Amino acid sequence: MKHFLTIILLCLCTICGAQAQNRKDYHFETTLGQPTDDGCFGSVIVKGYVGSSNTLSFEQEHELVGLTEGELIRDTQRVNDKEDINFDGIPDLQIFLGYYTNGRVEAVYAAYVWNRKSKRFERVEGFEDIVNPEVDAKAKTITSTARYSFNDLLVQTYAWKKGKLTLIKEEHQNLFEDEDE
Repeated sequence: MKHFLTIILLCLCTICGAQAQNRKDYHFETTLGQPTDDGCFGSVIVKGYVGSSNTLSFEQEHELVGLTEGELIRDTQRVNDKEDINFDGIPDLQIFLGYYTNGRVEAVYAAYVWNRKSKRFERVEGFEDIVNPEVDAKAKTITSTARYSFNDLLVQTYAWKKGKLTLIKEEHQNLFEDEDE
């Protein structure tokens, strides 16, 4: 009976340990999907593992965008899991999806934030629309700067409102406009 109870206790500890994941226990790996005949890649697969046991707990496949061929896409850092994009003190996850070109290179990412209650990553809807995201921890904002014509930039600033990333400011800038005029 004592042996039986020990086995039950060990099983319960294993089950509870698998469910009681901490964000800091995660590590990630990425692979590119199969290349097409023209050498372009169509997707990136991100897997998140928990602890030294390498228990798979997170797996997402995302379509790549823009420039997706050859060495440029292979050599790019795929996952940023060190930055806190929702400013709750816990690092979140950004997955690099590729570059658009429109007079300059614009990086596109998918993002997931850590949910303390469910102890899981949750996708941030619309994050792919925030090109070249710059996180400002002091102001608690994320800024997108995108070129939309030869001499014009669109600068958008986002903040978290009620758990959603919300556009709070939009500004058009002319790169060649004289500031003294």
